[in-house]
Amino acid sequence: MNKNLPEYLFLVAVITFLILFRIIAYLGHYGADDLGYAKLAHDLLTNNFEFQDHTSYRWTIIALTALMYKLFG
Repeated sequence: MNKNLPEYLFLVAVITFLILFRIIAYLGHYGADDLGYAKLAHDLLTNNFEFQDHTSYRWTIIALTALMYKLFG
């Protein structure tokens, strides 16, 4: 059995996750809403999150975008 198999499977899982995130979160380009999601993701990371905007309740996109910002800057 190949000793590098767990690392290979982890790499495949990460790449698959990134591709799926791109498809789910960015396939529908929302124009100005994209900027709002980016701001909300930044606010979530800096503990300044407010629930005044109607898009702030879309936790899936905001949380995954914040995770990508945290991981990749």
